[in-house]
Amino acid sequence: MKRCIRLYRVKTYLSIMRFSNSLLTGLTIVFSIIVYSKWMIDVNKIVIGFITGYTGSASAMCINDYIDAPVDSINKPWKPIPSGLVNRRNVLYMSIALLLSTILINVLINYKTLLVASIYVLIAYTYSFLRKQWWSQLIVPLSTTAPLIYGYIVSNHPLEYLSFTVLFSATMFSATLVREIVKAIIDIEGDLKYNYSTIPIKYGLDNAKKLIIINTIVSVTLGYLSGLTINYRSTLYFILFTISSFIYLNNVFKAIKNIDNKIILDKTRKNILIAMSIALLAFLSISFQNKSY
Repeated sequence: MKRCIRLYRVKTYLSIMRFSNSLLTGLTIVFSIIVYSKWMIDVNKIVIGFITGYTGSASAMCINDYIDAPVDSINKPWKPIPSGLVNRRNVLYMSIALLLSTILINVLINYKTLLVASIYVLIAYTYSFLRKQWWSQLIVPLSTTAPLIYGYIVSNHPLEYLSFTVLFSATMFSATLVREIVKAIIDIEGDLKYNYSTIPIKYGLDNAKKLIIINTIVSVTLGYLSGLTINYRSTLYFILFTISSFIYLNNVFKAIKNIDNKIILDKTRKNILIAMSIALLAFLSISFQNKSY
C-alpha cells in the first residue's frame, strides 16, 4: 500500500513538471546537438544538454503551477495544487532547485552555454510573474526556441546551419504562439477574475482568431522554407513536416470554427504539441543525409 502511495506521489510531481513537455525539451536539445555536430557526438554535452532541457522546462512548469494555483482553482480545479494532492510550498522549493540545477550544470561545458542556459531559463521562469501583462504570452513561444539555440551554441555554432536555425526557430515560435492563444481562450474565465491579461482578453476573440490564422500560415511557410536553406535536400524532412503540417492545420482550423467549444480547443492544444513533436523529428531527419563517420 505504501509503495502505491509513493508511486502515486511520484506520478503527481511528474505531472506538475509536465513530464512529456519537459522530456520533449530535453530530447530537442539532444536532437539539436546531433544535427549541428553531424553525429560527432560528445556524450558529456548530450547528457548535460538533456538535463538542461528537462530541468529548465520543469522549473518553469513548477513555478507556473505555484503562481497560478488560485486561477487553476477556477479553470482547472483537478490539478495537483488546487485539488490538495501536493503542498504548494513544496512545489515552490522544487522549482527553485530545478532552476539552480539548470544553471549550475552548464558550468561543466563553457561560459557560452552557461550564458544561453541562464538567459533562457530565467526568461521562462519569470513568465509566471508577468501574467498580468498581455505580452507575457510571447515568453512561452520565445522559450521554445531555447533548445535549438542552445544546441547550436553547444555545437560551436556552425555557419552552414545559421539560416536554418533562425527560420526553424521562428517556425516553432509561431506554432507555439498559436497554441498559447488557444490555451488563453480556454482559460478566459479564470484569467478575468484574477486580472490576468492575455491576447484574447486584451484584443478580443475576433483579433485573436486572426492572429491564430496569420501565425498558422507563417509557421507552416517558414517550416518549408527552413528545409530549403540546407545545402542538400532532405526528402524525409519534407515528408515528416508535411505530416506535421496536416495535423496542425486540421486542428487549428477546427478550433477556429468552434472557438467557443472548450473541449475542441483543449484537444487542439494537445494535438498541436503532437504536430510539433513530428516537426522535431523532421528536424532530426536532416542529420541522416549529412552524417559524418
